[in-house]
Amino acid sequence: MRNKEPITIAWVSQHPMTPTQEIVLKELFHPRDVNIVQVSKTFQSVGSLRRTLSRLQARVAILVLPLSMIQVLLDEPHDGIEYWRSEVVRMHENCSGMKCRDYSVYHDTVVWDKKRRKYRHYRFKRFVKIDRIEIVTTPVTRQHVKKLLLR
Repeated sequence: MRNKEPITIAWVSQHPMTPTQEIVLKELFHPRDVNIVQVSKTFQSVGSLRRTLSRLQARVAILVLPLSMIQVLLDEPHDGIEYWRSEVVRMHENCSGMKCRDYSVYHDTVVWDKKRRKYRHYRFKRFVKIDRIEIVTTPVTRQHVKKLLLR
């Protein structure tokens, strides 16, 4: 590693990082110190997010954002910032939140879904670097519609 300055990691999410996520980041960058900064505001534009990341001098931004925003970030020059996401496994829906018998304060996040009026329960798996976002499509034909209607 080039120097011993702490590396700034921006956690861009409305939800706090779990203890396990923080431990994993510190282990990944060991022996270098990390400065983890939670950025929990709502961004009206990608430019506003970029300015925030630049001001923080973030080298890594872990994003919990709409795919459309992430796509714009990836399409433009990165200014040396790597974009990551926290890969999670959906445990289940409609549980009792933090009172759920499967809930682990160290590994899990529960999110209240306002529209569906129930909790969604997620467990941290690993961090992954976002290289690109790709949508794979298939042309819709009359044959496709016929199969759809037969289901």
